[in-house]
Amino acid sequence: MSHIRYTLYRSGTYYYNRRVPSHAVRIYGSHIRQVLSSCPLEAEAYATRLSNVLEASWDCPRSTTPINIPAVLDSFKPKSYLLSEMADEYLSLRKIELTPPKSSRRNLYQLGWGS
Repeated sequence: MSHIRYTLYRSGTYYYNRRVPSHAVRIYGSHIRQVLSSCPLEAEAYATRLSNVLEASWDCPRSTTPINIPAVLDSFKPKSYLLSEMADEYLSLRKIELTPPKSSRRNLYQLGWGS
């Protein structure tokens, strides 16, 4: 048994394991079981977040919205980015031109080499 709510611990891996409310059984089946992580801290965070998303989906019995559980879990995982990707995004968000205006180049030329 796992001490993390809605999880099972088997062979070094935590699984999200939850019974589905009767009004959502048609969409999800009677149980949801999904691999979370082998790290207990990650598994607890993923289980808590996934529970919140599922409960929000199940909130209204008349219009239960189906959720792609693997995609939701993947969205919780940290992503790595290249510095160049971050710089490109920063430049586009700040609307910074990659080529300086002619007046700036002229001033820089005058400062650097004199007239």
